[in-house]
Amino acid sequence: MAPQSGSFERYRPPYEEALEAVQDLADDELFDELDTWLAETTRAKEELPTPAALRQKARELCADYGVEIPDDSPLRE
Repeated sequence: MAPQSGSFERYRPPYEEALEAVQDLADDELFDELDTWLAETTRAKEELPTPAALRQKARELCADYGVEIPDDSPLRE
């Protein structure tokens, strides 16, 4: 079963904000890893991860890659 389209529309603004923050902070490799995690998690659970889960994974990846997240970043929410 595919994720509900309503979930995507509901999550669009916080997803875009988080993904843009990662894109601004990190290189393509980190962004691609987050994108892969998002796709694999969605397929496995048949639903979109929450924006909080996306931000948490982004923070974990930033830490793994040695990328510092500014205090005012949406990833800190």
